[in-house]
Amino acid sequence: MGNTNPSGHDTWYLKALFGSYDFLDKEARFNEYVQEYLRIFNRMFKYENLPDTIPQRKLEEFLQTHAIVFPMECQPWKSSDFKEKAEKGLYVFFGGYGGARDVYYEQTVANIANPCLSGNDKEYNAEIGKDCAVIFNDSQKQGLLPIIRKYSALQVEADVSFFDAMINLRIQALIHASDDRTKASAELWLQNVIDGKIGIIFGKSIDPETSLMTKPYATGGESNALSQLIETKQYLKASILNDLGLNANYNMKRERINTAETELNNDGLLPLVDDMLKCRQEGIDMVNAMFGTDITVEKDSAWEFRQIAAEVDAENPEGVEEEPTTDGSEAAPEEPKEPETEENGSNEEKEEKEDGTDEA
Repeated sequence: MGNTNPSGHDTWYLKALFGSYDFLDKEARFNEYVQEYLRIFNRMFKYENLPDTIPQRKLEEFLQTHAIVFPMECQPWKSSDFKEKAEKGLYVFFGGYGGARDVYYEQTVANIANPCLSGNDKEYNAEIGKDCAVIFNDSQKQGLLPIIRKYSALQVEADVSFFDAMINLRIQALIHASDDRTKASAELWLQNVIDGKIGIIFGKSIDPETSLMTKPYATGGESNALSQLIETKQYLKASILNDLGLNANYNMKRERINTAETELNNDGLLPLVDDMLKCRQEGIDMVNAMFGTDITVEKDSAWEFRQIAAEVDAENPEGVEEEPTTDGSEAAPEEPKEPETEENGSNEEKEEKEDGTDEA
């Protein structure tokens, strides 16, 4: 760790902690968004009974970024310096998906390039189903990077536009001075305004072409553009979360919205996540059959809650709640009341008069 240097002089350590944030460094901001979403989506699934040699974090990272992983039982080196062997067990690798094709045009060989598998030949061609298993992130073997890159690039552009709009809102008027003396006077007047003083700008002429001129710059359209950019940023963030199965509302109405409007997109949330879960379950079943493990996988975190909510909605689509009875039995339906008629009403009035209950 670098010297914090209390004297106030900059060091590499202080710059790393408190360096300025460059909104216009689009490549750095893009990488930040990609890493942010990979952190969020790393908790989509939870595994039970994974061997110690397979960290769940790395398994999900490999699947989401490379789309295909190859679990294989081996004893690799601990590191690429080839000094000591690691524990023998089940490991996961990413690599090329090649070799001859089967009857469904699926490739049958894993081309694994990992420096810890061998000290000389870093290529390892493993036959799928014999030497290794295979797990897909999704049925099209795409991974999440195409989606993450798309929305990250759009959000970077929205951030740059938002930054520019905020800067432009500072400029309420443009001041034009025709000579150095008028310019200096205008600068002094602006400083007096900042200091809370009232001053006068002195110019050498009242001729419009040579005297000081101002031109309104900020308009109502500028503030409207800022509001639209805020909505765009919210829409982009909600869209990627919706694509990955989380209900992030991006309703642009300014007034209140009802419950039905907040749940309009519920039906479109789960298909991609369900596809990813199904691919993982099929791959894990292959691993269990080949290597005698008992690994399971299911949704985790907010995705698990989303699944439970979807199952509850499917069982009770109308959203009707049954009122429990005191004895624990189902409440009996109420008998319909007999509609009042003129005859019934007159009979009731007669009974009241006979009882002497009429008011005087």
